[in-house]
Amino acid sequence: MKNYWLKLDQKFLSLTTREKTLLTVCAFVVVVMALYLLLLEPMGMQKSRLQRQLQQITHENIELEGQISVLSSQLKQDPDKDINLEFNQLITESQALSKQLSGSWIILFRLLK
Repeated sequence: MKNYWLKLDQKFLSLTTREKTLLTVCAFVVVVMALYLLLLEPMGMQKSRLQRQLQQITHENIELEGQISVLSSQLKQDPDKDINLEFNQLITESQALSKQLSGSWIILFRLLK
């Protein structure tokens, strides 16, 4: 392995200055691209995914707040309103029928006497 690196070192030293510069720049670009692909791009993709999740959760939150306001307004209303109205009407009708019936009994008693 050491011989391999020594041979590469001798080949590099034998290159012209222009070739050394070009090879160094290419190696630097390869290292930068590798770092980008291994570190920065996954982080960027994760950021995009998290932003989409945030938008989705925000949208769901807005929908839920709307549902809460609808349910709150429904809770403020009397759920027995219609039943109470009908109950009061039936009471009034029952009282009217009771008066009619008591009047009928009085007439019936008078006839029987």
